[in-house]
Amino acid sequence: SKISEPPRIESKIINNLEELNIFIQRLMRSKNQEEPIAVDTETTSLNPFKAELVGIGFCFGNQLKDIVYIPIGHKKKEEKLIVENKINQLKIEDVIFSLRNWFASEDHPKTLQNAKYDRLILLRHGIILNGVVLDTLLADYILDATLKHSLDEIAYREFGFKPSSFSDVVKKGEDFSSVDIKSASIYCGMDVYLTRKLAIIYIKRL
Repeated sequence: SKISEPPRIESKIINNLEELNIFIQRLMRSKNQEEPIAVDTETTSLNPFKAELVGIGFCFGNQLKDIVYIPIGHKKKEEKLIVENKINQLKIEDVIFSLRNWFASEDHPKTLQNAKYDRLILLRHGIILNGVVLDTLLADYILDATLKHSLDEIAYREFGFKPSSFSDVVKKGEDFSSVDIKSASIYCGMDVYLTRKLAIIYIKRL
């Protein structure tokens, strides 16, 4: 069957502490178990023991703009070393310190695609992940073990479109840290948008 166009999401990039703190207040208000916040980490490797954190994405509502991306470890390319690009991401220590209580809270429901990976990444950075009410990969497996369970396969099955793949965004021989922040925010934003949308469906099905 025909693949339709993915929706045009808007991802808010947070790169200062004031906006981060306002966003954390928003996260702390979300306690509905049936509408968890979707989270996704972007890293430099599929191996969670080697991977460095590049950014974290969140989807907190049903709107196409209820998405946030926090860039942390994007590498600046030489030609981009212009003044306005110097301070375009928060320090990793500040992000970890600010978010750790929310991540560790059992009272703040979260959903992830393949939570095991993100759990290890966060743990390596000193963050404990609690409150995961649904892992979309595991839920999809429970519903039908014979199918493929990657996020793009599930999205195609459920919604009729496929999001951009990793190889569309990351050049051959490079890793996610070389992706520009705007493109990263849309790529990661689509992942969390889909994860949350699927979680709400699967919570009802299971």
